[in-house]
Amino acid sequence: MTDTSWKIEGTGNVFISKTRNGVSNTEYRVRVVVTVAGEQADVVSTNPIRF
Repeated sequence: MTDTSWKIEGTGNVFISKTRNGVSNTEYRVRVVVTVAGEQADVVSTNPIRF
């Protein structure tokens, strides 16, 4: 994942999910969505995870 930084002030929630029920030999990516005080950052990994 590429390192990226930004300033978001306030409080909010971070939701991280990972599904383990996948098809064998299939690549999946990790997605993180952060929402703070109405601002949103949505990041998807550049390196896939292989099951």
